[in-house]
Amino acid sequence: MKRGRPSDEYPAEEFRQRAAERMTALNLTLRQVEERSGVNRGTVSQILRGRRPCAADDRHALMVALGFDATEHRHFLAGRADQPPELIFYDGSLPYSGDYLPIQRGRELLMHSMFPEARRQLIDAYNGAIGRKDFVRAADAAEVMAWLELEVMERDNLRALAWANNSIALIEKHVGLSVDQILHSLEAGGHSAEITTNDEATAILSKVLHIRSKVFAERVVYYADTRQHRCATDAFQRSLALDGYRQTAGQFGHDFRWQARFLAADRRGREAAERRIAEGFDHFEKGSSGEALVMRDLAFVHWQTGRPAQARAAAFKAVDLLSPQADARALGPAFYLLSKIASENDRLTEARRFALTAAALHPFGYVRENARGHIQSVASVETRRDLTGILEGTEPFKVVYDVTHRLTGAADSAIDLIKRNLSKLTDRPVVL
Repeated sequence: MKRGRPSDEYPAEEFRQRAAERMTALNLTLRQVEERSGVNRGTVSQILRGRRPCAADDRHALMVALGFDATEHRHFLAGRADQPPELIFYDGSLPYSGDYLPIQRGRELLMHSMFPEARRQLIDAYNGAIGRKDFVRAADAAEVMAWLELEVMERDNLRALAWANNSIALIEKHVGLSVDQILHSLEAGGHSAEITTNDEATAILSKVLHIRSKVFAERVVYYADTRQHRCATDAFQRSLALDGYRQTAGQFGHDFRWQARFLAADRRGREAAERRIAEGFDHFEKGSSGEALVMRDLAFVHWQTGRPAQARAAAFKAVDLLSPQADARALGPAFYLLSKIASENDRLTEARRFALTAAALHPFGYVRENARGHIQSVASVETRRDLTGILEGTEPFKVVYDVTHRLTGAADSAIDLIKRNLSKLTDRPVVL
C-alpha cells in the first residue's frame, strides 16, 4: 500500500498570516488554540512560524477553532485531493449549533472520536453559556455531552444520563414548563405562546429525549438490566410523541431503530421489533447514513432473536453502507456483532479479527472489552501479527485504514489515530 501524505496544495503563507490575525483578534494563547482545536500547540507554533505545512485535517480544525468563514474554508481546503466525508450526525443534521462555534467544534471532534478534546470544548461552552444565563445554548452543549458520554459506552451510562437530564432541565427552565407540559402544548391542534415545534429549544429537546431513551435501552439490551425496562418504555413514548408533533422524518427513523433493538431484547418482541425496523427504513432515503444505521440495527435484531445467518448477512451489508461514509463509531458495533456471531460458531480466528477491527475503529465500552477478551486468549504472536496487519492496511483489516484515512485526510494522521485506538486495548502505546 502506498504511504505518505496525499497531494495537498494550499496557500500556506496566506493561511499562516490569517491564522495569526484571528488568534490576535480573539486574544487566544497557543494553549487555548490547542484546547479549541485539538491540534497540539507545538504544531500550531511551528505552523505560525512557517516552519512546517499544516495538514488538511489540522487546517480544518484550526479554521473552525479560529472562526474562519465558509469562503475561507473553501479557499484553504481547495487543493485537498482526498477530503473527508461531510459530517452528518445521528439525527441527520449538519454539524452546526446555530452560529455558536465552540459547540460546533465539539460536535466535530466527537464525530472523529476525539473524546477528550471534545469534552473540554463542550464543557467550556456549557460553562460559558451558564455564566451568560443562555439556557438554550447550555442545553445544546449538555445534549452533545450526553451524546458523547453515550458513545464512550460506559456500563451504566450514568454520566450520559446526568447530562441528558441536565439538558432537559435547562429547556424546562427556559420555557417555564415541564417536559410533559411542553408535549401537551405541542399536541396537534394545540396552541402555545411558550414554545412551538419550530423553536430551537424544541429541536434540542427532541435530540436529548432520543438520547435519554437510548441510555435506558442500552442497559436493557447489552446488560440485561430489566429494572430499566419501564424507564426505557416511558422515555421512548416521550421521544416519539415529540418527534410526531415536529414531523421530523430523520429523527423519527432513529427513534424507531433503537426502539426495535429494545423490543428485540425479549424474543417475544420479534414481530414488533421488525415492524419498527421497517418503519425506520421508511423514514430514510436509500443510500443515506440513516438507512445504513437501520441496516446495522436490523442485524442486531436478527441476532437478538436467534437468527445468526440473517444477522451476519445484514451486518455485512451495513458495513458496505457505512464504510464509504467513514462512520467509525457506527462501524465499531457492526464489527463487534460479526465477532460475536463468529464466536458462537467457533470461528475463533475470524472472531478475533472482527473484534480487533471493531476496536481499531471505536475502542470503547463493550467493543473494547470484547477485543480485550480475544487478544488475551491467544498467543502474543498471533495478536502481534493481527496488529501489524491493521497498521499496514492489509486484508482483512484494510477497512480500518480506509476509514481512518478518510476521517483524517492524511496517511500519517490515519496511522496515528489507529495506534491511539489500539493502545486502549492494552493501556499502553502500540509499538511493533
